[in-house]
Amino acid sequence: MFNSIQDTIHLAKNTFVILGKNKEALKPTFAQIKIGLGLYLLFLIGIIAVFFTDIAAKFFIIIELVMIFFIMIIVFPFIKIYYRAAQSWIVFNTFAGKNISYKEGLDRAGRNKGDIITLGILDFIFTALSSSLKRGTGRGGLFALLNIILFILGKAIEEGWDLVGNYLLPASIVQNKSVMEALPELKNIKNNVPGALVGVFGVDFVGDALRSFILFMILIFVAIGIAIGFYLGTWIPLILIILLVLPINLIMNVLIEMVKTVYFTLFFTAIVMPMKISPEYRKEVTQYLQNQENSGNSKQTPEEKLNMLVTYVEQYRRQGYSDNEIKTFLASSGWPADIVNKALIKTKKGG
Repeated sequence: MFNSIQDTIHLAKNTFVILGKNKEALKPTFAQIKIGLGLYLLFLIGIIAVFFTDIAAKFFIIIELVMIFFIMIIVFPFIKIYYRAAQSWIVFNTFAGKNISYKEGLDRAGRNKGDIITLGILDFIFTALSSSLKRGTGRGGLFALLNIILFILGKAIEEGWDLVGNYLLPASIVQNKSVMEALPELKNIKNNVPGALVGVFGVDFVGDALRSFILFMILIFVAIGIAIGFYLGTWIPLILIILLVLPINLIMNVLIEMVKTVYFTLFFTAIVMPMKISPEYRKEVTQYLQNQENSGNSKQTPEEKLNMLVTYVEQYRRQGYSDNEIKTFLASSGWPADIVNKALIKTKKGG
């Protein structure tokens, strides 16, 4: 557990180090913000145009507004996953010591269109389900306890999907697997439970704190706008402030999702594909692999140690590594050659 906590601290640090290492990893985030703000601006222009055009023009503008609204609500979430997939591929390669381009990230995301659609549909289903449960029965009195239970259940589904969805994105993109093929990788989360919890709750906690601060500042400006409206007779400042609320919220959501995408890509790579990590970062995010004897913990029995190593060896073999490469890697984590050899032999014999 202590080693996992140390890994988590370093994963959080490297989330921002990687972004500084390869600026191409930021471009998918900028693309999402530009598209989102562009759609919002078109929608805003359309609403304004409705008040200044004739009846015939109004008809076409309203059709355009419906289409833009449809894109913003239904299509834009899939667009965001597409760019997050590209970002995950860029981050993974940067973590592996290769600075690839933004275009290469988009190309990889394009090859995983089916997975992006699947994740988008699942996100829509679980988000709708959790929202419905959290609203409760809509009735008070004797239904109060049921409403509490439904809210807790809805929150559990929301947080559970947050973890699973953010983990499955790199699991699919990095390994070029379908979502269904990547599902078995979920069991590897147990190798760093603190890291998983930080990725789900920690990022949201910081994001919510920032949102609260921004909301507080917006409320102050709204109060100023109202005061200006009463004293100067113009409501333009208040209208402008209100119009800024949605784009600010959009930008905040995209930035929070960016942090989660980078973090979970590093998290997934560290626990599933540690041999791919550049030596520059590897040691400080794979301390869970360290031989426990070296950290003063001798509570594990020889059989428990062997079984743990067997799990890792099987995982590395599936990724195409040779026995010598596996031996060298595990030796760097402090594992004696004799127990590594036993694990190699046991996996060859099928247990």
